[in-house]
Amino acid sequence: MADWNPLIFGVPSLPFAEAGEFPRLFAWAGPVFSAVVVLAGVGLAIWNVLGRRRFQRRGPGEPGETDFRQRQFRRRGLAAVLCTLAGLLMLSGTWWPGRDASAFIALGYWGFVGLIVLWMLLTALADMLASWHYFGKLADEADLEQLKLRVLADRLRKIQGNGKDDLALGVKKPPASAPNRDRP
Repeated sequence: MADWNPLIFGVPSLPFAEAGEFPRLFAWAGPVFSAVVVLAGVGLAIWNVLGRRRFQRRGPGEPGETDFRQRQFRRRGLAAVLCTLAGLLMLSGTWWPGRDASAFIALGYWGFVGLIVLWMLLTALADMLASWHYFGKLADEADLEQLKLRVLADRLRKIQGNGKDDLALGVKKPPASAPNRDRP
């Protein structure tokens, strides 16, 4: 059943790599890809935990930021767990269901893996859209506040200048030889 003779490169072949299916060198592609997906999921989980700790040390900046960040950490944690689970299922799927399993079982198994991957992608998309909405709202609020301050500054300038601009009031600019305090 299993051919454990070393390949040209000195790597043993896997039990599912039989001569008629595909070259033995490509038999390692599935498990390697699965291991990369598992490592990516674990890395995302660690990154999420470190981000959460950094936020807790820094403290909230905006009034609704804590609620947004808690939901964000939950979504990102779920995506990391789903990524790890999908990688583990893909890794175990390279050996099971094997040739002796029915097509219905294999189709159900890989359909379940596909649903997990789809759920993970939808969770990541939801996180992206929620972040885009939240930070867009903050940018809109900042733009509105800047506009309010600009209008207030124009009003104060008109009241102080009696509706006239600086040139009409005869405001003299300091001479060029005068020291400028703004320069270092």
